[in-house]
Amino acid sequence: MTLAYRGFTRERLQSFGTLANRRKHLFDTYVDEMFKRRPLPQGSHYSLKQATDWLVNIANGMEKHNLTQVATL
Repeated sequence: MTLAYRGFTRERLQSFGTLANRRKHLFDTYVDEMFKRRPLPQGSHYSLKQATDWLVNIANGMEKHNLTQVATL
């Protein structure tokens, strides 16, 4: 949250209006920041949008099956 709202005034936060809009901003900013920290590999066959869509699809599947974490190998 600190990354998503760094430098924001209370008025600017209120300009998002609904809770859903604030959540969308929070998650969009989080995803952007994480891809900055760990970008797709050089020459990747996937665009940032494709990678994001893939992650959303995984998250939706996990939610559908009541899964909360992925086992690590």
